[in-house]
Amino acid sequence: MHADASQNGIFEVLLNSDKHPYFQQDYDHTEQANLKKLYQLSQNQLLWFSSKHPVQAINQLLDMYANAPAQGLVSSDYAMQHLKARWQEIQQTNPDLYQFAAFDTALSLTFLRYLSDLHYGRVPPQLQGFRLEQKKIIDLPSAIYGAIQIDAVNTLAADMEPKLKPYQLLKAALVKYRRLALYFQKPLHFELDQSLNPDQWSTEVSKLHLYFDALNTPLDQPIIANNNTDNFY
Repeated sequence: MHADASQNGIFEVLLNSDKHPYFQQDYDHTEQANLKKLYQLSQNQLLWFSSKHPVQAINQLLDMYANAPAQGLVSSDYAMQHLKARWQEIQQTNPDLYQFAAFDTALSLTFLRYLSDLHYGRVPPQLQGFRLEQKKIIDLPSAIYGAIQIDAVNTLAADMEPKLKPYQLLKAALVKYRRLALYFQKPLHFELDQSLNPDQWSTEVSKLHLYFDALNTPLDQPIIANNNTDNFY
């Protein structure tokens, strides 16, 4: 009974503070309300550590944040490196109840942010001139709570991903251009004073060949450097 009261008190402090101890920015009203609702569902108990397979669930979440760029998101927005370091610390030491609760709520807070960014976007499409209907508000706390109970964190994230065809096309293009960015660690610069016609010569043609070969290489095949130094277009 004493342990339950102590744990409940720790969660009350964490959830009613102006900001989470891991982060400098204050909670905004919506995310704090969602975080409180999530822990009301778990009766102010550890959420991630009470799942069937806590290590697997936490590792899946951190991997999701590491792969955020594949969704056009930024890993650092979800404190991926900081959470990863804290996770290693928890596994290698003997943390107290407050440390467990702080880490548990940090995972929940960042997952709420991630799913919101993934589903609703960072910028309202209406501000960009797109006449799209407002998306239906989803009960994210209930969705997260249910997913953790059945080890379905990745499934929930996949369900939250937009299904519009333009989004899927952009996502596929993003994978291709992220690979190009990794391959060409130094950006290619083309210096062409005028358009090139077939059989014209330019010192830039070999670089163009290199770029187009990389661009057209299927994603399931490695990019092979083209040593063609022929400068005829």
